[in-house]
Amino acid sequence: MDHIDHGRKKARLFGLGAELLAAVLLMVKGYRILAWRYRSRQGEIDLVAWRAPVIAFVEVKARADLRTASEAISAEKVRRIAKTIDAWIARNPWCASQTLRGDAIFVGKWAWPKHIEDAYSIDIA
Repeated sequence: MDHIDHGRKKARLFGLGAELLAAVLLMVKGYRILAWRYRSRQGEIDLVAWRAPVIAFVEVKARADLRTASEAISAEKVRRIAKTIDAWIARNPWCASQTLRGDAIFVGKWAWPKHIEDAYSIDIA
């Protein structure tokens, strides 16, 4: 049991570190982080970042390598993200004038993170 708990803790810390690295990468690129780990009943958005005129809803995936990370966003995950984006927009009506985009940042061990703009389509209500 301790081995499983240790493995989960290690994976969770790796994921949190990847989110931090992704946030720093976005800030270096001129984005302002509006929300980190935004949660609603529908799901979670790892990062919401803004660089006029774009609001990027960023999914961060951390795996052993970038290829595996890039394959980790499922269609079901995208549906949950879209519902969560709806909730975020409802609470932030000012963003209606902005371009909304679904980005991803893939993080692999010992690899520079890869930011993909428009990595997934967001169908919002």
